[in-house]
Amino acid sequence: MISEIKRYINAEIVLGYLKVPFSAADEVMLQKANESIEAVLNHAQIKTVTEVFDVSLLAQQIDFHTASGTATVRSNDLAVFLEQSNQVVVVAVTLGHAVSRLIKRTLVMSPSDAVYLDAAASAIADATCDYIQDSQTASVMKAGKFSSGRFSPGYGDLELSTQATFLHLIGAEKRIGCHLTSAYLLVPEKSVIFVMGISTVPYTGNTKTCSGNCGSCPMEYCRFRRSSVEKRSI
Repeated sequence: MISEIKRYINAEIVLGYLKVPFSAADEVMLQKANESIEAVLNHAQIKTVTEVFDVSLLAQQIDFHTASGTATVRSNDLAVFLEQSNQVVVVAVTLGHAVSRLIKRTLVMSPSDAVYLDAAASAIADATCDYIQDSQTASVMKAGKFSSGRFSPGYGDLELSTQATFLHLIGAEKRIGCHLTSAYLLVPEKSVIFVMGISTVPYTGNTKTCSGNCGSCPMEYCRFRRSSVEKRSI
């Protein structure tokens, strides 16, 4: 999998996580970004789990149907995102504990290097999600269906606490070693949960991809948000 993920990651993306424009990066920055990518990939123990569920929606309630019953999540933003969907893919990704230990060790010896490692790890976790999303999209297309973009707890009004529901749905703790802290943060640290919708009709609007319209996007703290856009009033 790592060889595939390498296609989704480069120094420019890592620098984006550090809020450094690629055009402003010098050779030292580029070298550190590339070295950090290699170091993280050398320590990563990437594990993923993916499950597909039938889903039904009623207002802000999303019901995930399993063989043993129904799990419910409440979120207006996720309901809007999935409004065309009759199935949902739930995915969990982790880079493993070794990456977190690498960053913590480096923080003691060289805080500046640790910052690059942390950014590279975040970028690689997202790159893994990109790879899985593309793989799922290809699989769905072969079945004559359509897939949405992805949506994670913490986006919009989908509370981080819903990560507990998703982890339980796919058995992520037993299968890939992911669990939650009391603050609903994922452990190992470089872990991600996301959902994708599946539909029998093409998706439209922001459900398909990011519209690029930062002014109306609910992700006010997105690291890629254009700095010229003011935060929306709530």
